[in-house]
Parts: sequence; structure tokens; C-alpha cells
Amino acid sequence: MSSDFFQLLQCGLCGEQFQAPFGCAANSSLNDANRTAALATINKNRLEAALGQKQLLPPATHMNKLAWNCTLEEIAQRLVDGCPPRQNAMGNGFNYLLYQPPFSTPAHISYPLQYALFFWTLPQTMWLPNNTYTRQNNGGLTESANMIRANTTAVGCAAAFCGNLSAAACVFSDQ
Repeated sequence: MSSDFFQLLQCGLCGEQFQAPFGCAANSSLNDANRTAALATINKNRLEAALGQKQLLPPATHMNKLAWNCTLEEIAQRLVDGCPPRQNAMGNGFNYLLYQPPFSTPAHISYPLQYALFFWTLPQTMWLPNNTYTRQNNGGLTESANMIRANTTAVGCAAAFCGNLSAAACVFSDQ
């Protein structure tokens, strides 16, 4: 791949730059620095997927750069409030992860969103060669796929701290 092509692809994926302030609710679990870091992490992962740098995933012909959406953040905040054990029937566009002892380290519990974003990218290294998944064999791939779905345009995430538990969630736009 020529460097000119790489620069064009990268620029085409960049879109408008995001910058603080995002204007989200003051009572949110995140501040603008957290939002900026989460958005940069997700968009870096999307860029790697778009360029074909994920095992067994072909390069994308079109991949939107995500923008932060405060309404989606509010939905994510409702998902994590109270640190429920799980979120039922969330499906596409919703990622949720609970950290609890003894299965989670103190670092996981202290930084749930940062570790969740990393955790949700791990399955991208394990795609099946035929790229065919069912609910029975997805192994957590729904969350990973939510992060790199090409047509997604926005995301909002949140975290909650509940005693010795913490939770993280991200909600992705459906188009």
C-alpha cells in the first residue's frame, strides 16, 4: 500500500476533529478528558480495523469516524447505574461490562471504562476465518463488532462505581 493511499484513507476516515467541551450533563460519571480518551481509543481501533490491521478482517471500504453523543452517554449511564450483574437483551449497539472481585483486579475496578474498551477489542484477534457467527459461538464478539461497525456514527459511554464493584457501558448509534 503506497503512503499516498494510506494518507488518503486515513484522512478520509478522520472527518471533523472532536474537541472538548462536549456539553454533556455535569452530573455524568465522565469528564471531557475521559470522553476524549474513550473516543480516541475507539476511533484508533476503528482505524486499525478499516486499514485491515485486525486478524482475518478485511479492510473496510468506508468507516465513519465516531463523534461523541451526550444522549447516548445518558443511556449508557442508566445502564451502569447501580452496577447490575448484567444487562439483558441489549443486542447490537450496546456494550456492558461489570467488574467485581474476585474476578477483577483493583485496577479494573478503579478504571472500568478504560479496561472495558481494551477488553472489547480483544475478540477482534479471534474472528473465525469464515466470518460466520451465531449467538452460540460469538464468544463476546457482539461487543467487539459494535466498536467497529462501519455505519456507526456516534458513541456515548459511562462508568459507575458501586462499593467494591464497577461497571462500564458504551452505546453506539445504529447508523
